[in-house]
Amino acid sequence: MDGNLEQSASGTIEWLLNTALHFGSEFFAFIVVAGLAGAFGVYFGRDRLVALLAGLYIAIPTFQFFPWGSNMLANPLIAIAFFALIAILTMLAFSGLSSFFPTSSGGFLSLLILSVLTAGLILFIAIKIIPVESIYTFSDATKALFDSSTASFLWFIAPVVGVFFLSR
Repeated sequence: MDGNLEQSASGTIEWLLNTALHFGSEFFAFIVVAGLAGAFGVYFGRDRLVALLAGLYIAIPTFQFFPWGSNMLANPLIAIAFFALIAILTMLAFSGLSSFFPTSSGGFLSLLILSVLTAGLILFIAIKIIPVESIYTFSDATKALFDSSTASFLWFIAPVVGVFFLSR
């Protein structure tokens, strides 16, 4: 009987390990971006994470309606750098106005949720708006998170809802 128990436990552990590795490989980009957003929030504070979200939201229409986009942004690296520049500059502007933003309450859980929502917005932008696919190929599972228009809308609006509910 002990042999069956060991075999069963070994099979269960192997299944859990394979599932975790498969999940990690399928959602690698999401996990890395969420980790970076979390590290950003821990190092600079949640208020700066909210300013980053505001900067990303401002960068989207600025990038899309840039009048010289067809000529200047033909190279994907330049387009990505330009979007990042807009996001960073507007984040810095909103950081200066952080007294107008609601401050986040809560601890690690709220930072974790906000980091995941920020990662979702960044990946939405990377998959749907800027030409990141020419540099990095997202897995099918990651692309499936943003495939439908409903999923795209939810990832676009989720950080705003998260900030609203996680702020005091």
